[in-house]
Amino acid sequence: MKKTLCVLLSLLLLLGMTSLAQADEAMTLRLWVRYDDDFSACIADFEALHPGVKIIQEQVGNNYDDLLAKYNTGMQSNDMPNIGVTGQRNGIPQLYDAGWLLPIENYLTAKEMDDVVENFWTRYTYDGKRMSMPFSCTIPGCYVNLTMLHELGYENMPETLDELCEMARKAVKDVDNDGLTDIYGLNTGADIPWYILPMLWSHGGSIRQADGSYHIDTKEMKEILTIYAGLVKDGVIPANQHKTAREDFQNGKSLFLFISCATTSKILTNVNGAFEIGLTSIMKDQTKSIGLGAYGLSIFKDTNEKATMSAEFIRFMTLPENAIRTCLAKPGPLPFTKTQMADETIMARYEDPYNKAVLAQSDYIQGEGVTPVDAIVWNEIVTLMSKIEADPDLDLDKELSRIQTEMDDYMMMY
Repeated sequence: MKKTLCVLLSLLLLLGMTSLAQADEAMTLRLWVRYDDDFSACIADFEALHPGVKIIQEQVGNNYDDLLAKYNTGMQSNDMPNIGVTGQRNGIPQLYDAGWLLPIENYLTAKEMDDVVENFWTRYTYDGKRMSMPFSCTIPGCYVNLTMLHELGYENMPETLDELCEMARKAVKDVDNDGLTDIYGLNTGADIPWYILPMLWSHGGSIRQADGSYHIDTKEMKEILTIYAGLVKDGVIPANQHKTAREDFQNGKSLFLFISCATTSKILTNVNGAFEIGLTSIMKDQTKSIGLGAYGLSIFKDTNEKATMSAEFIRFMTLPENAIRTCLAKPGPLPFTKTQMADETIMARYEDPYNKAVLAQSDYIQGEGVTPVDAIVWNEIVTLMSKIEADPDLDLDKELSRIQTEMDDYMMMY
C-alpha cells in the first residue's frame, strides 16, 4: 500500500513539474501600437483560440514618427516586438535591411495574398517583396463647398488639375473690402506631401526612377511645384495655414480642401448643413493616382514559431469581424481585402454618398513602392511647401538640388 502511495505521489509530482515546464514554455508575443490604437478585445479572442499564447500590447508612441524612433532605439538595444504597427512611409526599408522586419509574404499563401486588393500592396512593397499587411488604409480626398461652387457658375466638381485651378482662382474673395482675402480657393491639411506626390504621379513623374535611383529634382516635380507656387502667388492658397485648414473649410472660408477622407464625419458634423458638401478625388493630370496612407502590421525577427504565430495573429486581425472592431471601426478607412468587401456588415457602411465616393477611389490607389528615402522626401516637401508659401518666387531649381543632395548623401551612406 505504501509503495503504491509513493508511486502515485511520484506521478503527481512529475505531472506538476511537467505543467510548470509547459507554463514556462507558454508563448509570449509583444505588439507595438500607437497610443490611439487598442486591439485588446481582439487579443483576448485570439488568446482564447490559442491557449498558451499571450500577446502583450504596448502603446509606444503618438504617431508614426514616434514609432520609428522607438524601432530605431529597439534595433540598437536588441529590444524589438514580435508584431508592430508600421507607417507606410516610416522605416520599412530600414527595418528590413537591418534584418529585423520579416516579409509578410513569407507567411501567407498565394490565396491569402491574392485576397488583399492588389493596389493596397503598393505602399508596403520594397525590393520586390510584400513587407507588411495593409491594415488601416486611408486616402486623401478633395472636399468641395458645392454651394459656393454653384454660386460661381459651375455645375460639376473638377476632374482635372486645370479645372480645379480655374475654379479655385475664381473663388478668391475679399468679402468686406478691407484689402484682405476672406475666402480662398484651396487649402490642404498639414500632411501636404500626401497631396503633392499624387499630383506628381498623375503628372507622369515619380521619385524612384527606371534605373533604380531616387530623384526629386525632376522636370515633373518642378512643374507641379510651379503650379502650386502660382496658386500661392495669386492668393488662391493661404500661406502656412494648414493646421486650421479643416476649420476654415467648415466655416465657409475655402472652396476646396485636400485632407484625409477619414475626416468626413467630422466635417459633416461641424458644417451641420450650413452648405452642401461634395467629395471627389485629388485631381488627375495625365492619369488619376491616389496615395495610400495610415499603417500596416509587420512581423519582426524571433524564433520561427513566434514569427508563424505572429502571422496567424495578423491573419486573424484582417477577418471582417475583427477589422470592423479595429481598423474599420470608424468611417473613412477602406476595406482592403476581397473578403472584407464581400461582407454585408462592412459594406453597409459604404452606402451613403460620401463613403461610397471614398470607396470608389480605391481603384486609383497607385503611387510607388516604399523607398529608403521616403522620410526625407516627406519631411523636405513639408519644408519646401512652407518656403513656397512664404515666397512663391523661390528658386525651385536650387531647392530641389539641395534636397537631391541630401537624398544622394543618405543613399551613399545607406
